[in-house]
Amino acid sequence: MTEQQDRWWALRAYNSETQYGYGTEAEAEAWADVLNRGREINLYAPEPVEDAEMCRRLDDGQGGVNLADELAGVADLDAEGEGEGEG
Repeated sequence: MTEQQDRWWALRAYNSETQYGYGTEAEAEAWADVLNRGREINLYAPEPVEDAEMCRRLDDGQGGVNLADELAGVADLDAEGEGEGEG
């Protein structure tokens, strides 16, 4: 089994703004699942960013998120939401 490497991903959906994220393929798939919550059509799917110039712009901070950080934030929000009905 090969080790997953971090790279830039473009998450695209028809008729929607492309989202960019840096992380592993598994993180990109998980982030697509988050973006697709509540959607039935025009679902996001991750594709590796192959364009070297686009990767340079993303590396320079021109768009994009760290997928691990974003997924951790979603997990925290989901955990908070689960506890709201208690008490």
